[in-house]
Amino acid sequence: MINNISAMQDNGDLVFINHANEEIARFTDAKAFDAKTLKQNGTAVQDIIDGGTMDLSALTVGHVFHVDNGRTDDYTPNGSREFPYKSIQAAHDAVPAGTTASNIYIIEVKLGLPYTGNISLTKDFITIVGDGGITGAGYSGTITSTSKHLALVDLNLTTSSTINQTGAGHFLLEFKDCHLGGHLNATANGTTAEKQDSYIQVTGDDNLWMNCTINITGIQGFAGMTGGAYVGNDLTVTDSYFCPGCSCVDSCTVNLEAGTTAEFFSMYAIRNTVNLKTGATLYADITALADMDNTLTNTGGTLIRASDKPTLQAIAKAEIYVANSSDAISIPAGSTYTKITSFTTNGYSENCTANATNGQIVITEAGYYWIAANFSTKLGTTDVLADTAVFINDVEQPNIHSRRRFSTAGYTFAVSFDGFTTAALAVNDVVDIRAKHNNASAVSATLEYGNLKVMRVGI
Repeated sequence: MINNISAMQDNGDLVFINHANEEIARFTDAKAFDAKTLKQNGTAVQDIIDGGTMDLSALTVGHVFHVDNGRTDDYTPNGSREFPYKSIQAAHDAVPAGTTASNIYIIEVKLGLPYTGNISLTKDFITIVGDGGITGAGYSGTITSTSKHLALVDLNLTTSSTINQTGAGHFLLEFKDCHLGGHLNATANGTTAEKQDSYIQVTGDDNLWMNCTINITGIQGFAGMTGGAYVGNDLTVTDSYFCPGCSCVDSCTVNLEAGTTAEFFSMYAIRNTVNLKTGATLYADITALADMDNTLTNTGGTLIRASDKPTLQAIAKAEIYVANSSDAISIPAGSTYTKITSFTTNGYSENCTANATNGQIVITEAGYYWIAANFSTKLGTTDVLADTAVFINDVEQPNIHSRRRFSTAGYTFAVSFDGFTTAALAVNDVVDIRAKHNNASAVSATLEYGNLKVMRVGI
């Protein structure tokens, strides 16, 4: 994905889609493309390529299978828009073995009738894209998954739905902009090390989880929720690392069972009942919780208050940022990245060293980290294609990277990207941000607002 534009294979065609999963360009049976041809299909496609030709053999792509349960006519389905599968299960079963992070399959569900029936997901790196989250046609049934990477996007999972995710070793269960009204059971099996490589991640701005029964067991990597509201849920967390993140949690019952470490700091929590059980640890600002009508019952767990939080060893984090700046830096021409040194302020940090002066964060606790960067930037040159990436110990991280075309000089553009480290970071590892561009001469860049932040999510 480049600048929120993805290239996908669809029944032999090359298709470009935007962040809303809308098709913006399609090419049939082509092996190479002239850039001018691409640019005729809209300015969004211009961000994909800068001059010359693009050879499909060098392009990492995903695959799209379409599903339409409203089709009642007879045909041989192949997953194309013309001949879609009639069920999610049929589309999944057609995915070949050997899917990888660079060879994903997207199952796109068309708006139409409600979807019912049980689904068994065993293929890895599967994304199921729905038809509009809360307002879309609903799914009722049981989804049973052993996939190493399952992403659910824009789905309305009704009160009659159940999701069962299990696995030994690494797995990642992702939700983005979903409505969840039924049951979620997620269990990581295996050794301690294997459990520490299991994750649940909730992203997007339009999540609504309401009146659900949620059981999380053994997710020692990270079970976190951001962006949305979680209302009236019954949540039980056992032997897991749980952090609700920057979300609204309202009128829920949260049972923290043995082996669980939980952090309640960033969330907006109101009217919840939290039961801290024997063998569980909770880091929380107790005064703030009480002020928002939350009830905390401790029956043998370990409660660490805000004043003691700097001793926490499981949740290392740091941020550096710049705000309302007019200072520009010069990024030279060429293929070499230039370090971004526009940061002015050290934000909140804990068990990591924020160093805004040198534009970097130094790791002081080993482990896997989530790294995110957000910028509001303007350039002094028109029509510049710029790459921005996270570097760790002077090595570019290709999975935490952004490409953006700055079409107008002096105009402020937003750049945002994030991702997990692919290996555990060591003490004294250095994280920074660097940029390069395609202009023939140096470019002036002004980072008006921006931040770089890291948070440990596993050991």
